Amino acid sequence: MNECLDQIQLVEQIKHIIKSKHWYALTESSRFVWEKSVELMAEMINKEIGHIEPQQIEEIIENSFDSEALSKVGPRYFVDRLLEIDPELVLWSEGDPVWQKLKAEKTGLTDRSGLRAEFISKNKTNKLKDVILSFANKFGEKVRVIIIDDKEKNLIHAASLQDQVANSGIAISTFHLNLLDIKANPTACLIFLSEIQEKNIKLIVDMDGVLVNTDQVLSEIVSKKLADILKK
Repeated sequence: MNECLDQIQLVEQIKHIIKSKHWYALTESSRFVWEKSVELMAEMINKEIGHIEPQQIEEIIENSFDSEALSKVGPRYFVDRLLEIDPELVLWSEGDPVWQKLKAEKTGLTDRSGLRAEFISKNKTNKLKDVILSFANKFGEKVRVIIIDDKEKNLIHAASLQDQVANSGIAISTFHLNLLDIKANPTACLIFLSEIQEKNIKLIVDMDGVLVNTDQVLSEIVSKKLADILKK
């Protein structure tokens, strides 16, 4: 129990639970459910560390997402740099739509005018073709659509759609982003985008692990706040 742990040990215990992702509550069809996940995290903490209410966890996690959770390039937010390239950037995100929308609102992503959010509960790649085709230029001009994501499988699927959208004047490119890799972080992504010759560029961008550093918020900020409550 938490009485036997100092603050550092307590934080590490909570980090372990968070990073394990065993608190993710999924339906039979593998759809993530936010409220059930909070309840499951509470159960795990109550069993392994000490008593805490699901409502306390929910409030702490939700209030830990603010503009500081947004990934940056130097002093500026990555999303704002991307919006300079495509003012109608599509935010393409998978998960419980209530939870995804909440993060986007709390961090200020959806305050950006022009940004279009596509919150998809499961298998977001199933809707990717329609999103890409929505960029087809009505004047017949060529369009370069670039998908930015931290999961390779999503990018492989995106690339596989090229033949299906070529007749609409669309060319697809992808960028596999990794916030922790200097060769694939937001700065590297901007360099990649600057080298594209076409002028008509449209962006489809993932949220978690790309525009929002979700893992860092949960692991570094939420774990400390939960430890503070458990120590009281």
